[in-house]
Amino acid sequence: MKPRAALQSKDEQRSSRTLYAWDLLIGVQDLTRQGVLRLRRPGTEAFLGDEKMAAPPVTTLRELEAVAYQFSNRRIDDLDALRKWLAVPVAPGPSLGGARPKANFTDTDGSLWIGKFPARDDDRDVGAWEYAVHQLAQAAGVADGLHYRGGQP
Repeated sequence: MKPRAALQSKDEQRSSRTLYAWDLLIGVQDLTRQGVLRLRRPGTEAFLGDEKMAAPPVTTLRELEAVAYQFSNRRIDDLDALRKWLAVPVAPGPSLGGARPKANFTDTDGSLWIGKFPARDDDRDVGAWEYAVHQLAQAAGVADGLHYRGGQP
């Protein structure tokens, strides 16, 4: 959310402001919220968190992977490129949890998925290790959600 706030302050020709807990709470796209907390202004039907640069549907996982790679670069000086990448919701951080680059995306049937991607500074295949832990959990009888790695369940 900090990159989006930086772009907004530049567009509005003002200095960047501090983001508070409320900004982080309402900055999450309503479609991707998990749990029961949804926010809207009194007397309105639209929920907060419906901004253009929040979490729009995405067409391909390859596009998400390329954007995740760019976002893992901690210093982004090209604001036009940043604006383009923010149109695709990939970033490491708290809104989806953890430090791995990830994104919400919708499948062709409209179902919501989370994609996790390699980071630029990875020195090992973190996804492979996470998948190994998933397989161990399944073998131990721990139930969890459906997972895919490289297109395979």
